[in-house]
Amino acid sequence: MTFGNLGAPSLWGASSLTDPEKKKRGLNSEIANGRLAMMAITGMMFQNGYLGSTGPEMWFPSSASRQ
Repeated sequence: MTFGNLGAPSLWGASSLTDPEKKKRGLNSEIANGRLAMMAITGMMFQNGYLGSTGPEMWFPSSASRQ
């Protein structure tokens, strides 16, 4: 299975990556960013379940929110 350029032009007019090392590094960074996002949302769900609140409710006073 191959990833990357599917024959479509780039959005910003840049050429596709032809260097295999740069392509590999780019794909690995995309995978790492995806894993980081999954860990972040898991942490937020754990926080909501454990503390019963999310970030804005925890950091801002209750008078700042609309009810």
